[in-house]
Amino acid sequence: MKMKKRLIIVVAFALSCMLVLAACSSPGGGGGGSAGDAGASGDEVVVGWIANWLSHEFYQKAQIGMGMQAEKMNVRIETVDGNGDSNLQLNAAENLISKEVDSIIFTCMDQNSLESVVKKANAADTPIISESLTCEGVASMIGADFLTIGRMMGDWMANEVEARGVDPKILWSGYPSFQECAEYCVGFKEAMDASGIPYDMVEVDGEGMKEKSLQVCTDALTANPDINIIVGINDDATLGALQAYKAAGKDTTNLISMTRGFEGEIAARAMMDEGTLTAGFAMPPEMYGALMVELAYKAAKREPLPEMTPFRMTIITKDNFYDLYSQTDDGYTFDLAKSDSPAIEWLNVG
Repeated sequence: MKMKKRLIIVVAFALSCMLVLAACSSPGGGGGGSAGDAGASGDEVVVGWIANWLSHEFYQKAQIGMGMQAEKMNVRIETVDGNGDSNLQLNAAENLISKEVDSIIFTCMDQNSLESVVKKANAADTPIISESLTCEGVASMIGADFLTIGRMMGDWMANEVEARGVDPKILWSGYPSFQECAEYCVGFKEAMDASGIPYDMVEVDGEGMKEKSLQVCTDALTANPDINIIVGINDDATLGALQAYKAAGKDTTNLISMTRGFEGEIAARAMMDEGTLTAGFAMPPEMYGALMVELAYKAAKREPLPEMTPFRMTIITKDNFYDLYSQTDDGYTFDLAKSDSPAIEWLNVG
C-alpha cells in the first residue's frame, strides 16, 4: 500500500463498514439496527478505505489483498484517496462517521488528526483501527516495533558487509517528517554500531517519493562519490537512489542495496531482472490489505482485538524470492498461497 519523522510514506487507511440491515424482517424489529449487528449471516459489510497515497504501488497492491479478503467475508469496499492531505482525510472520516458506518481503519498523517477522528468516532460508537500510530480510544493498531525493524535491517547489512569485506559508505534515503523513518534509522545505526564495523552514513530526505529521492541522492552522490551501499525507507526511495547511482555512471556490480517494503513488481524486477536490488525487508502489501479488511470486519462485529496487531515481515533476496513469488508472462506476482510455507522465515516485529 498502514508516522512522523523520517519514513515511509506514511500512509493512511480508513476502512468503514456500513451494515445493510433487514430490520423489517426481524421479530419486533422497527429500528435501523446498530454497528454491533454488523456481520450477521447474509449481511454485506461496507468498508470505506481512506488511503494516503494511492499513487504508491504498495497501496495499489494492497487493494488486491483487500479485494480477495472482502470476497471471503462479504465485504464491499469504498475507496477514498487522501493524497497526502490531512484535511481531505479528516473530511472523509467525518463523512463516514455521519453515514453511521460500522468501523473505520485510519492511517493518519499525524497524531492530532488521529485523536480528533477517534474522539468523534467514539462519540458515534464507531470503532477505530489505526495504522502505525495509536491513541486512547483506538480499538486496535496495526503496526510494528519500528526500532526493531531498523535493527533487523542493520543486522542483515552488517552481516552482508562482513561477508563481502566491504568498507561501508552508506546512503540512506529517508523521510524525516515521519516518526517511523526516524526509528528505522536509529535502529539501523544501533545495529551497525553494535557490529563494531566502521562505517560512514549520509542521510537525505527523499520524502518516500522516487523523483525526490532521485534528486537528493544525485546531489549526495556528487558530494560523496565513494557511496557503495544504498538503503531506502520504501521502494520509491530506494529505486530513486538506484536511478541516481546509475545516472552517475557508477557500476552497480558490487553495490549493496536494500529497501524496506519490497512492495511490488518494480522492486521485483530490480532484484530479479536488473540485479540492482540486493534485499528487501518485505511487508507484502497483498497480505497487509487482507489483514486490514479482516480487522475492520472484526471491529464491526465487536470481536475482541489486541491493542496492537503486528504485521509479519521477512527479508527477501534472490535466494528465496520464489518462495513467495511466481513468474508470469507479465512479470512477477506475489503468491498469497505460499505465505504459509515453512520455507518462509517470518520475523516478529510486534
